[in-house]
Amino acid sequence: MSGQNLLALIKKYSLSLKDLQNIEHCSILSETDFIKGVFKSFTLGAAEEWICENKKIYEWLKEEIGYDYLQIGGQGGIMANVLATVGVQKVFAHTNSLPKLQAEQFAKLDNLLSFDEKGEIKPAYQIDRKNDLPLIHWIIEFKRGDTIELDGQKFKCPKANRFIATYDPLNLKLVLDENFMQNVKSEPLDFVVLSGFHAALAKSRGEILIKNVAERIKDWKASAPNTIFHLEVASTQDLLIRKAI
Repeated sequence: MSGQNLLALIKKYSLSLKDLQNIEHCSILSETDFIKGVFKSFTLGAAEEWICENKKIYEWLKEEIGYDYLQIGGQGGIMANVLATVGVQKVFAHTNSLPKLQAEQFAKLDNLLSFDEKGEIKPAYQIDRKNDLPLIHWIIEFKRGDTIELDGQKFKCPKANRFIATYDPLNLKLVLDENFMQNVKSEPLDFVVLSGFHAALAKSRGEILIKNVAERIKDWKASAPNTIFHLEVASTQDLLIRKAI
């Protein structure tokens, strides 16, 4: 997003410099919260990720902000594409939401698999679970040296960086796709890589969610004693969640 695009958005919502600098929470509860987050990251040249849990604001982001292009994200999606591309015989990708828009981000390879709403194995890119909602992380990028003038002050972006607005309620709650969990156990797997635990929040019962998932993993491991399980920690800022992981 350029400084001029950001300025246009600020003017559209009649925000003053004082409004933009009055940040009460680092989350997206309204349209203006999103604008505040982008302005903060732009002026500081700092990367931040704010969570959106409001479906109304999610729809606004789709309509007002949109996107230039889509690509797969997350440890699971990225690794699945890479592993399938370099020739791993069978790669199973777990996703708790898989409408056509998301499925099309998987590599178009027949060895990259997942399960449809009936529990049937298919190449992941061919699946369209029509009742699932696309889960989108908006990555708003800005360039070093870009400027914005507001209320008589000029702000210059000191560093190329990005602001991420995340609408991903299922992963924040560590929701597991039951069709996947039940059917993947019949497949002889060498490795299982599990990630995404860092997104849980203590204020949203994250510790309990992790404990519940851990029990499912133990059960899975018991049925596949020769399979190696790797749990990805990633950057976990919530200390209680880090301890739980």
